[in-house]
Amino acid sequence: MSLAEEVAGAKSGAKDRVEIIAGFADVYPNVKIGGLPTQAAWPSGVYAAPGESLLIAQLVKADAPTQNVVLGRVGIDGPREGTVTTVPGGSDTITVTANGADYLATFLAAYTPTVGDRVRLMWQGRDVTAVGKVGVTPAIILPPGGTPPPPAAKSSGTFPAPAIDSATYWGPGGWDSIRPGGGIVGQGTVYGTSNVITGS
Repeated sequence: MSLAEEVAGAKSGAKDRVEIIAGFADVYPNVKIGGLPTQAAWPSGVYAAPGESLLIAQLVKADAPTQNVVLGRVGIDGPREGTVTTVPGGSDTITVTANGADYLATFLAAYTPTVGDRVRLMWQGRDVTAVGKVGVTPAIILPPGGTPPPPAAKSSGTFPAPAIDSATYWGPGGWDSIRPGGGIVGQGTVYGTSNVITGS
C-alpha cells in the first residue's frame, strides 16, 4: 500500500487520523518525538543530521501501530559558496567562512584546499562538503597601448623568388624534351618536328 493510500485510509475512519508533528532527526532511520527515539520512514532525497528539526506525519490507526513518515527538514540550506580560512595539517576537515559564519567542512580528495580559495559547498542537512574551487576564466591581456594583437599570419599567398635555372617547355613532351644536337634549346627556334618549338 502506498503512502497516499495509507493517508487516505487513515482519514476515512473515525478513530484513524493523520497528525503533523514536530520532531528531530536521530541516528538514521530513527527520529525523536517528545524526546523518545522511534523508527520512521524517510522519503528518497530527504536527509537530516541528528538533532535537526523535522516535520513528521504520524499515521494513527485504531487497529495498527502508529507509523511515522518524515516529511522534510525544517530550515534552509546553508550558503552555496564560501572562503577557506583554515587548513589544518593532517585533517580531513577545513574551515570555510560564508556570510560571516564559520563552517567545518569536509572536502573531496581531488581538491587540495588552500587558505583564501573560493569554494563551492554542497549540503546534506547540517553536513557540508567543499566540492572544489570556483573557477574563473583568464583575463584578456592587451599589449601596451591597449590595442589588440595583430592578426595571425596568412597561411596562403604568393612568394616572389629569383630563378636559378632555365629550360625549354614543349606541350607534348614537357620540360627539356627537345634536345637538338644533344643540347637544350637556349634561344631561338627549333625545327625538325611537326611543331615549332621556341625557348630561351
